[in-house]
Amino acid sequence: MSGASARPAAVPDVAAIAALREAALAELAGLRGADRYPVQPLPAPGDPARPLWVGELAGAMTELALDWFAGSGCTGVDALALPGARATKNFFEENGFTARLLVVHRRLDGRAGGR
Repeated sequence: MSGASARPAAVPDVAAIAALREAALAELAGLRGADRYPVQPLPAPGDPARPLWVGELAGAMTELALDWFAGSGCTGVDALALPGARATKNFFEENGFTARLLVVHRRLDGRAGGR
């Protein structure tokens, strides 16, 4: 992809990555299932088991991540998209992912809805 770049994150990148992540999570907050979205701590830059990358365009970072997974012996990659997050679903499909599992949920506390 022309003009795309990706690289391992460095310590000075962490604050910007954290701010972007918080903005993304805030955007998800209004979607069904957001309260069940698995949020993990950001990995430390340089952690070989949980790499953290910085990319200018999605295509470059996706390629870097998929190459890392393949080189690590993974046989597949799963990703999550919340109900109503059409742009997220489209992004994954444009990068060769296909839906293969639908997770459904029912609250047991008497409240209606999936939030």
